[in-house]
Parts: sequence; C-alpha cells; structure tokens
Amino acid sequence: GVVNIITKDGRSEPDVADLSVDGGSNKFWKALGEFSGKTDSMDYRLSGSRSMGDGNRDHSAFFSTNLYGKFRFVVTPSFQLNAVVMGTSYFNENPEGPNKDQVRENPDQANPDSAKQNEFAQTSRVTDGLVGTAKLAVNQDLNFTVYGRKTDFTESVPSTVQHRTLNNPGAMIQYTFHGGTGPVKNHFSLGVDASWQNIDEYRNPNLGHAIEGPAKVSDETIKQHGYGFY
Repeated sequence: GVVNIITKDGRSEPDVADLSVDGGSNKFWKALGEFSGKTDSMDYRLSGSRSMGDGNRDHSAFFSTNLYGKFRFVVTPSFQLNAVVMGTSYFNENPEGPNKDQVRENPDQANPDSAKQNEFAQTSRVTDGLVGTAKLAVNQDLNFTVYGRKTDFTESVPSTVQHRTLNNPGAMIQYTFHGGTGPVKNHFSLGVDASWQNIDEYRNPNLGHAIEGPAKVSDETIKQHGYGFY
C-alpha cells in the first residue's frame, strides 16, 4: 500500500493572514500564525507556532516551536515544482515514574533522581524537500523527489547525557505511462528510489543537573543506505 500525504497549498485569493491563541490548565498556551497567498506563477503558505506549559507533575515542563513553508511554482503548463521547508524544536523535562510510596505521598511529584540529575529530552529538526511533476505527453508523466532531514537530539538521564545527530537525505524518480480506453485503464510505472542515514552519537557522564563530564562514555557512528527499483 501507499500513503500519500498532501499538505495545504497557498490560497487562490490574495494574501491572507490568520492568527489564533489557545490557553489551558497548567500554564498551557499555544499561538499559531499563518500567511498564504498567490502570484501569477506561484502560491505559498507560511506558518509558525509556539506552545508551552508546566505539565501536570513536577519537572514536566515543555515547549515547542514549529515553522513551515510551502511554495508551489508553475514553471510551464506541463511542469510544476513544490518546495517545502520545515523546522521544529521541542524540549520536555522528564519527571520519571515514582514508586508506589511516592504516589501515596504526592502523585504530582517527580522521581527524586529526575530533578536532581535534570532529566530532559530536546529535539531540533530541519526538513526540506523538492517535488517535481512533468507532463511529458498526454499519457506520460515524470515525477521526482529530493529531500533532506537533519535531527539533533539530546537526552539527559541519571548516568549520562546523550547527543545524537541524524542526517537523512533521499531521492526518487518515477515514470508512468497511462493507457487504455473506455472503462478499462492501464498504468505502467518504472522508478528508483534511494535513501541514506548517518548517525553520530556520543555520551558524556552526567555529573549532576545535566552538567557533563569531559570523558566520553561511548562514541559511535552508524552509516546506512538503501535502494529500490520497481
């Protein structure tokens, strides 16, 4: 099976801006802004959001920032390009699980180690991609995709502070021939896709409150790739 996710395009009317703000318990709030529009050969959509809160337990605060942009270019009547750029940053404290005596005492408290060692997880990611669609003839299409994604991940646990960087580039090209007449239609596709993943990871000792010691506990690099023909 295939999952085809199509994100919103820019609007057909002139430039439009939207803004919304939400709030809730535990000092939660979220603000979202969008701006979209259209020119003679392009439509676009830009958005940004920010949310944060304290969580319902001690040492469970979080915040996130998300930025998004999509640009659709009509180069010629038979050739279209879509460019997407996304960025996200997410941070959350980790209160860990309390034991049953701690739950009886105060179910909202964090595990003592989590606050003492300042346990948390933080993720920053940037994703960009370019999708092209060309009409070679009435019954022939050519589609291609090029993308890249970089993720920086940091996690503090009682013993160590882990740092991980992931780079994930990839590409795809597909040719499709459409045939048949009347109620019977035929589609024949040929394509190739490729993806790569590089992971760099190391850990330093957690000296307390996520203060890192100079000696590395572990240091590793993983490289993977895959190719598909169909």
